[in-house]
Amino acid sequence: MTPEELDSYLTEQRVLRLATVGTDGWPHVVPLWFLWDDGVFFVHNLRRSRRTPYCARGRRRLHAQSGPRALELGGHARQGP
Repeated sequence: MTPEELDSYLTEQRVLRLATVGTDGWPHVVPLWFLWDDGVFFVHNLRRSRRTPYCARGRRRLHAQSGPRALELGGHARQGP
């Protein structure tokens, strides 16, 4: 996918799957609504959510899919204001 195709695809999507590793070593995958803006994912997350400490450590994976097209992205989580 070109950068332009990637931007168009993610702008059209509304739900992604966030995959982290739980304290027991098993994957923890949850669907989340997101906003893609200027190359950055914005995801709302509750502090009391089980995924919050999982995101604070280790690697995270984002998976966006629409029909047969899918993306898998990795990155770092940052807490906003």
